Amino acid sequence: MKRINKLILGTALVAASLSACTDDFTDTNMNPNKIYTARPEYVFPGVVYNSMRTIQEMNYRWLATLAQYNVHWSEQKDTEDMNYFEGFYVKSLKDLVKLEDVYVGSEEYANVGNMLLTWKCYLYYIMVTTWGNVPMSEANSKSIQVSYKYDSEEEIYNYLLTTLDEVVKSYNLNGDKITGDPLFGGDVAKWRKFSNSLRLQIALTIQNMDKSLAEDNIRKALTGENINYLLDSDAIFQFGSDLSNDASWVYQSYIQKFETGTVDGWGTYAAMSHNFFLYMRSYDDPRLPKFVQEAKGKDSSILQNDTLTRVNPDYPQYRDSILVNYRLPYKARQDFKDVPSGWIVATDPNSPTGETYRSPFGNINKGNNECLVSYDFVKVNSIVPVLTAAEVSFMKAEVAVKYPGVLGGTAQQYYEDGIRASMKQWGVNDANVAAYLNRDGVKWNTNGDGLWEYRHFFKADIKGQGGESGHLEQIYKQWYIADFFNGHAGWTLERRTRAIGFPPHFFNGAVPTEGSNGICEWMMERFTYPINEQSANAAGYAQAVIDLQKTSPAPNPVRGGDNYFTLLRIAAPQPNGGDLSSWLSGNIVYDGKFVFHWYGSTLEDVFTATGASSEEELKELISFEVVNVKSTYDPVTGKVMVWDSETGEWKEKVTEQ
Repeated sequence: MKRINKLILGTALVAASLSACTDDFTDTNMNPNKIYTARPEYVFPGVVYNSMRTIQEMNYRWLATLAQYNVHWSEQKDTEDMNYFEGFYVKSLKDLVKLEDVYVGSEEYANVGNMLLTWKCYLYYIMVTTWGNVPMSEANSKSIQVSYKYDSEEEIYNYLLTTLDEVVKSYNLNGDKITGDPLFGGDVAKWRKFSNSLRLQIALTIQNMDKSLAEDNIRKALTGENINYLLDSDAIFQFGSDLSNDASWVYQSYIQKFETGTVDGWGTYAAMSHNFFLYMRSYDDPRLPKFVQEAKGKDSSILQNDTLTRVNPDYPQYRDSILVNYRLPYKARQDFKDVPSGWIVATDPNSPTGETYRSPFGNINKGNNECLVSYDFVKVNSIVPVLTAAEVSFMKAEVAVKYPGVLGGTAQQYYEDGIRASMKQWGVNDANVAAYLNRDGVKWNTNGDGLWEYRHFFKADIKGQGGESGHLEQIYKQWYIADFFNGHAGWTLERRTRAIGFPPHFFNGAVPTEGSNGICEWMMERFTYPINEQSANAAGYAQAVIDLQKTSPAPNPVRGGDNYFTLLRIAAPQPNGGDLSSWLSGNIVYDGKFVFHWYGSTLEDVFTATGASSEEELKELISFEVVNVKSTYDPVTGKVMVWDSETGEWKEKVTEQ
């Protein structure tokens, strides 16, 4: 599609040519009282397809990184023109509004109208949580406009909730539907569930902005008949396989180039971040092989040095401490910046000699596969989650904690339902689900002792004890995990809860943002408006920036007003009120020790984990090699033993004072 270089949301949006999916959408010489060619089955699939291409591009290039699911090449740059307005307003909403004009309010097409309005609400939910104030009431207008206003966050959320309230009431299961519906195949019951579930999601999202409005709509979504109208299956969009018609954006833009050999820059292939990986590894999450690709074969081998113990082969009453190498099946991609220049490297508190802290990952040789995301997310007919059954269960769990009595079940019940629904979505078997639910930190009302981030900046603990705060931490963290690679969902959840609390983002090179401290920043709180809005809609843009700073819970006008770091009204306060001073000095307190041991801490563990019966078999399976024997010790006393060649006996090693 030809790029629209100058975006005007009034007449230009109406006049812009339609996509190939909607070529027959015309009203020339038609009777205005009769429906002719604007058939929803011809137009609506193209609207959804274009919407999901835009959302997938945002996710792959930005949102999955902002949610810290992913480490990518993107950087927070003031000069980056993220003109996704075109994808929403020109390629999606323009046609959707044309359909709305024809079908919304028609008794004959009541369900079609409800589906159109629900999709419109979904798109505006994505936009208002991404930018804040955005054009709505004057967008895609039929009249000529020199300027158009940006509606406030509050106005948009009120419209979305009011609209969805009316929509949920007016579905008719025996009425009309859209054939060729790419989301639910025309299933009206599922559309009603999606509408009500979206209403609940929006209501929970705005709790920091307007608690009364949020609670009112939470109760509406979960009382009376509406309790039956919640998704119990996943709303997931899937692209097609025709490269010239319905293929995914990410495949056309990136993955096809890898497969044809025209690009080999693996830094642009999305890979799971080390921080997120800690939760996978800390709690032995069975979704890991579903979320990412395993490193298989020597070409993608990732070798790890590790220290294990084994029975001494000649003297079985003793054990050896041995240094080994083995191939890792998974190793997540680290942030590009290890330690900022000029930092004071802290002392390891566990070192008896006062050594400075060293990354436990420093002895890993990287291969090509650093937890590259599952092919399902990037293939030609890849998937894009819209709203899942797991998310709905976690929403109910949050409600059960915060609003007792609204639901009949317990928070624990809904929390566990959410985990099970996520596992079902990814095809995890029942035995692995049961084992996961019984692990400390995952099991309800328990604490989990997680692993350290490779620089010792962050630890993947889950503190489930302590009443309401602990229960919400468990709910939010499992919700966040279940949303893997759905960057908008994870980013929005973290901004409104601050439950994950990842460390700030450290710059890879030149400082890219206006007013930066030069070392690090919290992740972006919003997208900036497209640059051409400053000229195409100067008055509307200027007022939008003023309003953004006026209503923000943490205004940031020193960065020019329209910036990445101004909190939206839905946001909870940043850690320490946004204060980064402790991260600027390098005075980070280390209070733990990272232990790797992928297959276990003993050679026996390695045999059990791999199913191998000999070291020769281990060598074939995981490139296992014993580098040297570091020491021999008595497992009863723990004393290090040394061989006395004069007496031909073992004796305790004497430590020099």
